[in-house]
Amino acid sequence: MLLEQVWDDGGNFVEENTLHVTLNRLKKKIEPDPAHPVYVKNVFGLGYTFGE
Repeated sequence: MLLEQVWDDGGNFVEENTLHVTLNRLKKKIEPDPAHPVYVKNVFGLGYTFGE
């Protein structure tokens, strides 16, 4: 869903790793401790969640 909403139509021309890299960069900017995220979390099998 994020690929379709943020990047081009249908996520075309976007590498599979793009979302992972982008969210890791976001974590480094907004998380007090990126190793123990509070705001952006990866939920195995579902994707990412945002919020406390």
